[in-house]
Amino acid sequence: NAYAKLSKQIADDEVELKAAMTTIKALTTLTTIDKIGAESDSINIKTKIDSEMGKLVESYNKTELIAESTVKDFSKEIADLLKKYTYLENSNLIKNLQIAINGTKAELNNSSNVMNKEDLLIKIDSLATSAQNLSNYNVDAKDGKVTCDIDGNETEKTVDYVDEASPAIGAKLNELKETLAALEKTIAENTYVVGDADGDGNVQVTDYMKVMKLVLGTESVEEGTVNFLRADANQDKKINNGDLVAVVNKILGIRTVDALEQVLACFPDDFFNQL
Repeated sequence: NAYAKLSKQIADDEVELKAAMTTIKALTTLTTIDKIGAESDSINIKTKIDSEMGKLVESYNKTELIAESTVKDFSKEIADLLKKYTYLENSNLIKNLQIAINGTKAELNNSSNVMNKEDLLIKIDSLATSAQNLSNYNVDAKDGKVTCDIDGNETEKTVDYVDEASPAIGAKLNELKETLAALEKTIAENTYVVGDADGDGNVQVTDYMKVMKLVLGTESVEEGTVNFLRADANQDKKINNGDLVAVVNKILGIRTVDALEQVLACFPDDFFNQL
């Protein structure tokens, strides 16, 4: 009958509203104010649903229901609620990614000793462009029509934001985050301290020992690698005695050849015979 049909429609709206709020509460970047706003919006819709149910019961009790009777459908309001906060979440995630990219670029720009620095900067700029394309797509998709796809290629199509655009945005975000993480790893691997021959981040006696072995030929390092750049303490593009002196100077914080004698005095008499 009409009452059963219409009461089910109202019950379905309640279920849909609960599901939307469960999804919204699981979002990770919403502020306390955002969450309060979502709860307030939800209560407002629930109040309308309850009011509609009250009207339906009243009509039923007055036997005023007929087959053509209707109740208000709240599906669109619920869908708009979910879209509003899903969009906000995606916007926050994209913004956080862009901040991270800009931070990585700034650190790289401020680093003086990074191998292949220019190539790495180009890759970061490319990543920043991809993130901006994603941001543009997010804004357009919210309105249901995009003029560029998620990669910035021109197109013209309608999209459902929650069911179609948002999952694509999430997947692209993960892809760009992985790319950024890989770039940061490469930057770290390509960053060096001049004279830090063993790559532990400090210039100390162990680095002198490492350079000594390279000079004596008991160990080798490939030219053009980051390890070569670390060991080339005087930056003359060669590994030789000059690097030993440069490492000593860095260890003692002085710039005189006398420093070499001070370091050599730290080793046992037969130390270099063991190399």
